[in-house]
Amino acid sequence: GHTAFVGKVFFTPKGDRVITVGEDKAVRIWDPVTNETVKTIRFPAGPGREGSLLAAALSRNGKLMAVAGEPLKGTPKG
Repeated sequence: GHTAFVGKVFFTPKGDRVITVGEDKAVRIWDPVTNETVKTIRFPAGPGREGSLLAAALSRNGKLMAVAGEPLKGTPKG
């Protein structure tokens, strides 16, 4: 599972998956029946807060997710 605080939790419309966004800079997709991680998504991250995931949204149909966070040093904003 996550190694830091989980700030966002989403349930897919069918309830067959739970998606969590953590301060460990990872997004995890879970099977709520088995409580097992199905997939872990890690984005580019640097030291400290660089790459921290701060916001997330799941589409109504549960097929798209947007995640935003702290930029890495030296990368253009926007």
